[in-house]
Amino acid sequence: FASPFNCWLEKCSVEEAENQETLRGGKFGCAFGDTDAWFGGSGNFYGTDFLQLAREGSGCFQANPPFASNFIASMCETIDQILTESNKGDDGTPLMFIIFVPAWQESSGWKTLMKSSFLSK
Repeated sequence: FASPFNCWLEKCSVEEAENQETLRGGKFGCAFGDTDAWFGGSGNFYGTDFLQLAREGSGCFQANPPFASNFIASMCETIDQILTESNKGDDGTPLMFIIFVPAWQESSGWKTLMKSSFLSK
């Protein structure tokens, strides 16, 4: 029996907004690149060129951010901007973000995620 995390990791090239305690794959982007680099972090989530990573390998990214509502909202807004920009291009590079957050329905992070035009359930 394979866990959903293991199945996704076969397709996802980079985990984003991770921390070392929840890391399941080999590479991870992070919120604090200066400190997480010592533990294998590949750099700041907000400065990552996702389209370039998608062109080099898989365009599937797993996001499991710290469970802080403002951080989740900021991450979701950033992902929306990335997906909007990728739709403007004509190179056909597909992108997908699998996002794991708590269902805190009254939080700004949850509300930001739920209003995304890219959301599929």
